[in-house]
Amino acid sequence: MSHLSETSVKYHLEAHMHPDLALDYHARDIAQELILCKWVEKVRLLDDKRLREIAKQKEAVDTVLRTVNRPSDKCPVTGQALKSGDNSRTPSNIKFVRLPALTTEEHKLLQDNKRCFKCRRPFQKHTS
Repeated sequence: MSHLSETSVKYHLEAHMHPDLALDYHARDIAQELILCKWVEKVRLLDDKRLREIAKQKEAVDTVLRTVNRPSDKCPVTGQALKSGDNSRTPSNIKFVRLPALTTEEHKLLQDNKRCFKCRRPFQKHTS
C-alpha cells in the first residue's frame, strides 16, 4: 500500500508529464477519469501515440537526409576555388584554377573505362 492517495499519484504524474503529452492530455480532458488504472491506461495510450508520431517524423527526416547525402551521378566541380583577400564569396573574389592536362596514360585509362573527362573519374554513368 502506498503512502500517497490515488489522487496524489495522479497529480504527481501530471506535474511531471512530457510537455507535448500534457498538451494532448488536457485537450482530451483525461483528468476527469477518477479510477487510477483507467486513467493510467488512457495516458499510456496517448503517450504511445505521441511516440509513434515522433518515430514517423524521425524516419521521414532520415529518409530525406539519406536522399540528400546519396552520391550523385552528376559530374562534380573540377576547379578549385581560391579566396583572394577577404572571405566574401562574390564572383569577382573567386578564382578557379584549371586542372593540369591529362597525361597520355590518364587519357587512355579514362577513355577505356566509361570515363568522364571533366571529373576525371572512370566507370561513371555520365560523360563529358
